[in-house]
Amino acid sequence: MWSRRDAQLLTGTVEATRVEVSAKESGYHRRIFVREGMAVRAGDVAARIERRDLAAARLRDEAALAHARTNLARTQSGSRAEDIRAAAERTRAARAAAERASADYARGTELLAEAPLPSRHFDALREARDTADANLYAREEEQRLLENGSRPRTSEWRRRMCGGSRQSCDG
Repeated sequence: MWSRRDAQLLTGTVEATRVEVSAKESGYHRRIFVREGMAVRAGDVAARIERRDLAAARLRDEAALAHARTNLARTQSGSRAEDIRAAAERTRAARAAAERASADYARGTELLAEAPLPSRHFDALREARDTADANLYAREEEQRLLENGSRPRTSEWRRRMCGGSRQSCDG
């Protein structure tokens, strides 16, 4: 085993008959730019390595960026009239379902006062009413958001998803 005390200071020329070359990254050699006997300097490109996994990751990231740009544009431009109308229709349907579920629950309460009603039936009526009310609330919030347009914080968040600047999202 070599130790520091075995070191000697020598001058002269070193001639190598074999040199091991390695790359920092693994992959497939796409092209080799040097040949035996060529003079090379530090920093010269000796070979081009192909990394298919990195190419796939780049395509995935470019698709995610395109998706983020689309979302940002949609947020900045506001909702389309047909989206607002569709949300209003969903709200109307949810309101009707909530009113029907409330009426069924009220009728179940009356029946329970008149005669014994199995608790599972009454629990199902209460659950249906609560679910319909929650659905109505969600539809109303969706409609309100579409009618009011985007919020500055939403636009800023989507801009950050594009890479942090307006320029990176704008292409």
